Amino acid sequence: MKKLPILSAIAVCTLLGSCNSDDSKSKLEICPIMLSTPESRASETHFDFSNELLGAVLSEYDDDTNVLISPVGVSMALSMLANGESQSLAADICNLLGADNVGTLNSLAKKIGEGMVQQDPQIELAMANSIWYKDEESLTSGFTQAMTDFYGADFHAVDFSDKATTQALIDNWASDHTAGKIKHYPYTNPDLFDMLVNALYFHGSWYAPYSVKNTTTEEFYGAAATTDVAMMHDSDFSASGTVTRDESCAIIEKSFGSGSIYSVRFVLPDPDYTPAQLINDVKFYEQDALMFGNIKLNMPKFNLDEQPKIDLSETMKKLGVDMAKETTIFESGAALTHQLYQKCSASFDEEGAVIASVSSAEGWVTSPGWVNKSEITLNRPFLFYIMDHRLGIVLLAGRIAQL
Repeated sequence: MKKLPILSAIAVCTLLGSCNSDDSKSKLEICPIMLSTPESRASETHFDFSNELLGAVLSEYDDDTNVLISPVGVSMALSMLANGESQSLAADICNLLGADNVGTLNSLAKKIGEGMVQQDPQIELAMANSIWYKDEESLTSGFTQAMTDFYGADFHAVDFSDKATTQALIDNWASDHTAGKIKHYPYTNPDLFDMLVNALYFHGSWYAPYSVKNTTTEEFYGAAATTDVAMMHDSDFSASGTVTRDESCAIIEKSFGSGSIYSVRFVLPDPDYTPAQLINDVKFYEQDALMFGNIKLNMPKFNLDEQPKIDLSETMKKLGVDMAKETTIFESGAALTHQLYQKCSASFDEEGAVIASVSSAEGWVTSPGWVNKSEITLNRPFLFYIMDHRLGIVLLAGRIAQL
């Protein structure tokens, strides 16, 4: 597949905003995000990181397993952790996320946070960060300052050994910051010293909504079994759709809201391929020009609500970040190793999509154009990426293998 250079978030935004200039939905004025050269370099690696992360996670699961991850949630949790006292761990994280140093991670995180304000009346988007720490400890002033200045984090001194009380507090926080989509974010280690937590919520209406009357029961040819699903059908060939084809897959994009900032990009393998086979060969963001054209996209209606909390620590090791490296955020100098966890949910229906994620680094002491008309039906396993073109980030990515 031919590749195109990665476009900057601002360039993509300008492109998307100009494609349907006669449509009232495209008249939304978008405030640009100005990035420094180091921030731009880090931002441009996010799509590569997202694909590598999804590929590494898929390698740990059977082909018939649905998988959801939030790349931006992982990157925010890692960026917060990089502010600990371990230069080695910070270097690993900077290398993975394409940043020159922790300062670049922090300044980019601040701009991502500031950029997640309501720019589009048809989009609800929110991100929050929090620091949970053992109430007998005191955070270092440098870490506290960084979390306040760059991540807008709130702080909670808790007794992790009092599981019932602390779990209820964490659950309430997670639910409040994901509109109730992640109601329970469990921790199991009563000896925890800290949890660095990121929460993300997105609710977007389709640029071109589906009509409920066009939803029919059809077969989905899953990796494990064929099942009946509610299949949503475009009523006509919509000018808001895009598609790219090659010998192994079709890549289809469908926009949210005004069509200027947010979209979901689907990668539908041809029958001879599986989603996992395409991860290393097909980059969802580098392709023959995505042509704005007459696409009729039929897709399954589904709800993957509160997927299990998954441990991404071994995944990080595959990507070059050894979570076992010790660091500290406490004045006492208590040396901690961390594990990285995440829990996600996603639903797609006729009106749009709702996604949510909670990500955490948890630590404890170990020592002191136009195309021809095309109709595409997502009726077999596929990948998807929900993208913020203005910030150049992936909010949620996943594989739908079985419905």
